[in-house]
Amino acid sequence: KWAFAPPAACALFARFDDSTDHVVPSWAGPGAPLSEASLWTGTRDYAAFVALADALAYLDDWRSRDGDAPPTYNRRGLAHAAAQLRDAWHVPPAYDEDDCFCAMGMLRLPPALDLSLDRPGMPSSPRSLRAILRDRYHIEAAVGGFLVPDPAASAGARLDGFIRLSHAVYNTDADFDRLQDAVLDLATRAPFVSIPSPAR
Repeated sequence: KWAFAPPAACALFARFDDSTDHVVPSWAGPGAPLSEASLWTGTRDYAAFVALADALAYLDDWRSRDGDAPPTYNRRGLAHAAAQLRDAWHVPPAYDEDDCFCAMGMLRLPPALDLSLDRPGMPSSPRSLRAILRDRYHIEAAVGGFLVPDPAASAGARLDGFIRLSHAVYNTDADFDRLQDAVLDLATRAPFVSIPSPAR
């Protein structure tokens, strides 16, 4: 993905013997050894595998205007974007970002947002923040509400919203500006779930 290769390429490294079965049924038939069951991928597209070498070479050769390789460029870009968004949204860091940030990290969302329909790792409701960001603002971002301990809350915990922020060689400052403005727009109109979608 981050090297613009078609999704998704995966390599399987295993001991090939008769005692291991492939998890996906194959044209080799039931009971075929792993080496035979892995020869054919059915009707799936081989483009991801064919493009993989060039995609990895691209990432290896790519340099920013300042001469940074992708890991350094992405770490710096993510730290800059996170600081910008934290300041704009008036939220504290979620953790010690100096130790945890690389090309991806978690960032708190403003408390005015309703995250009750955003369950981490689950498909989102059409009225969830993730769906609204995607459908209304054309921003794809993983968001979720997590229960965090809070002695002051009636249940002893509160629902905090987080967004998974990532930075890759193709991201621009304008991408993070759009995210910043979209979240601020929704936070100022909370509860956002009642806002009708604009006509297309």
